[in-house]
Amino acid sequence: MPAPTRKISPLGTIVGGTVGGVVGVFLGAFVAEGISKGCQGEDCGLLNAILGVGIGEALGVGIGAHVGSGSHELDRLLLTSLTSVGILVGGTVVGAGLSHAGVGAIMIPLTPALQLAAALAIESR
Repeated sequence: MPAPTRKISPLGTIVGGTVGGVVGVFLGAFVAEGISKGCQGEDCGLLNAILGVGIGEALGVGIGAHVGSGSHELDRLLLTSLTSVGILVGGTVVGAGLSHAGVGAIMIPLTPALQLAAALAIESR
């Protein structure tokens, strides 16, 4: 018996991933600020903020894309979220590697676009 075809919303996946990423950035910054309480110094808490924003964005894109797609398969949620985090790490490494050529900043808009593309591909399978 053939498996029933899944219907997901590609637009919902993209909108959900975008909204999830934005919410994740703010939640990550909020958590990082709470962790950095009592910290002294000019750059104190900067690393926490960068990590909080990055992790929040990556997980937010994955979770938001999954919810927006209308999928009910929890394994896709895990795969989408882990892939989004992996793309963030890879984009950071590539951006750092390209920084000597002065073009590393291209990874800032490219990484979320790749995260959304991957989420769409995963959720539509």
